[in-house]
Amino acid sequence: MTIALVKVSNVSDRLVPLGLACLQAYLKERTIDVKVFNFRATEYSLPKIASDPLIQLKPPKFVMNHQDFPLLVMIVDTLLFDGDVNFDERIFPDLIEDYANRLYEDYKVTKERFESILEYVKTIIRKISNFPIVGFSIDYLNVVESVVCSTLLRLVNPTIKIVWGGPTITQSYEAFKLWLRRGIVDGLIVGEGELPLLDISLDVELSNISGVMSVKNDEELFYSPGAQVALDLLPTPDYSGLPLDTYYHIASVYRSRGCTNRCQFCAEWNLFGRRFRVRSVKNVIN
Repeated sequence: MTIALVKVSNVSDRLVPLGLACLQAYLKERTIDVKVFNFRATEYSLPKIASDPLIQLKPPKFVMNHQDFPLLVMIVDTLLFDGDVNFDERIFPDLIEDYANRLYEDYKVTKERFESILEYVKTIIRKISNFPIVGFSIDYLNVVESVVCSTLLRLVNPTIKIVWGGPTITQSYEAFKLWLRRGIVDGLIVGEGELPLLDISLDVELSNISGVMSVKNDEELFYSPGAQVALDLLPTPDYSGLPLDTYYHIASVYRSRGCTNRCQFCAEWNLFGRRFRVRSVKNVIN
C-alpha cells in the first residue's frame, strides 16, 4: 500500500516543501511506500491587499477566521449534491461579493480566481485518486485548494482515506472540525505528523491514534494529544520525487522544533510543542 503526501498550492511556491520531505523520509525508513506531490498552480495569484485574517483567542482556542469559509461551505455542499459549481447561480454572487469586499478586491477578479482554482484542482484529481490514503499538507495559503481537492477526491473515490495536517490544521483545528463533520476528510493531524501518519499507514483505526482528530458514526468526536518524537531519531529529509530543479537552489535545514514563547500569530509552538527541542550538532552535520 502506498500513501500519497500532497501539497496543492495557489501560488508557484519556489521553496522545497521541507515538511513533506521529513514525513517521506520517516515513513520510508519504516518500509512504508510513499509518493510525494507538490502541485503548484501558476494561472492565478493571491490579492496583494487583504484585511487581517486572524481572530486572536486564548490558546488552545485560537481560530483562524478564513474569509474563504462561508464561500467554501457553499462550494463543497454544491459539489457534494450537484457534482459541479456554477458561480453565477444561487447565492454565489452574494458570497463572492462579500469575500471580494473584505479583501478590497474586484468582484470579477475574485470570481475568476475561484473558477480557476476549481478547474485547476480538477486537473490533478486523476493523479492521486487511486491511492488508498492521501495526506494533505495545509497552511494558510492553500486552504481553498485542499478543501476543494478533498471534496472532489471523495466524489471520485468514496473509499479513499483523506487526512489533513500542517500548521494551519494544528493552529485552527476548532474551525476545521466543520469539514470533518461534512465527511470530506477522515482525520485531522494535530501536532507533529510522523507518528500519526505511520499508524494511519499501518491501517490503525483513526479513533485509536493519538494526535488525530476524527468523527465516528457521523457524531462522536475522537481526539487525544499526540506524542513528540525525539529529533535525533528522525532521518535526513528525503526529497526524492520532487522536481528540485524547479525550486530555488536553497537547501532547507532544521535543527529545532518547538518554542517557549506563545505568540498567537505563530504556529510553531502549537505544531511542535511548548518545549524548545534541538537536534545534536553531529546529527545536523550528518
